[in-house]
Amino acid sequence: MKSSQNDRLYQKVAADLATRISAGEFSGADRLPTERKLADMLSVSRTTVREALLALELRGILKIRSGSGIYIVEQPQSGAFLNQVLEISGTPQETLEVRMMLEIELAGRAAERASPEQINDIQAAIEWGWQDFRSGRFRHDDLNNDPDGRFHFSVARAAQNNTSAILVKQLWGSMRSPLTVSVESLVQIEQYAELSILDHERILQKIKNKDAPAARDAMKRHLTRYQKIIGWTEAR
Repeated sequence: MKSSQNDRLYQKVAADLATRISAGEFSGADRLPTERKLADMLSVSRTTVREALLALELRGILKIRSGSGIYIVEQPQSGAFLNQVLEISGTPQETLEVRMMLEIELAGRAAERASPEQINDIQAAIEWGWQDFRSGRFRHDDLNNDPDGRFHFSVARAAQNNTSAILVKQLWGSMRSPLTVSVESLVQIEQYAELSILDHERILQKIKNKDAPAARDAMKRHLTRYQKIIGWTEAR
C-alpha cells in the first residue's frame, strides 16, 4: 500500500513540474534547480523528486547530467493542438465562454484544495498586478509577463488539476489575439484594470476562507464584468 502511494506521489510531482515548465515558470533558464531545492519547493523527499525527474527524462522533457545539472530539453507541447484549433475555428467570444465554464468551477475547487504555497502564488500575482497598475502598464501578450494571466493560471493550479491549469493557460493565451487587443483598446482600460485587480482580491479572499460557492460566484462576477465591458454579453 505504501509503495502504491509513493508511486502516485512521484507521478503527481512529475505532472506538477511538467506544468510549471509548460507555463514558463523556469523561463530564462535552461535547467532546473537542484534536487534539494526542488524537494524543498514541492515539500517532498529528494527520492520522490529524483523519481519524478527520471520520469520526465524518459518523456524527453529533461536531461539529467551527472555533476552538471538538470536541463530542460523541450517545453511540453500539451497545448499545441488546442492552439491550432482555436486559431482556425474559435472566436474570442467562444473562448471566453469556455473560460467561464471552466474557471468558475476551478475557483470553487481551489477554495477546497489550495495549499498555502498556492495561495501565496495567487497573492503574488495580485501584488504584481498592483505594481503594473501603478506603473501604468495595463496590457501584456504573454502569460509569463502578465499578472492577470498569472492570477488565472495560479487559481487553476490551486484547484489541484494539472490538465485544467494547462487548458486555462492555452485559453488565456488564445484570447490575446489582435482582435481582442483592438477591442480592449476601445474601453477605459485603466478603470477596468483597477476593477479587475479588486475582483482578484475578492476571489482570493473566498479561496482563503475555503468558501467554494462564494469563490465560484466571485469568479463568475469577474469574468462577466470583462464580458460586458468589451461588449460580449452573449458569447456568439
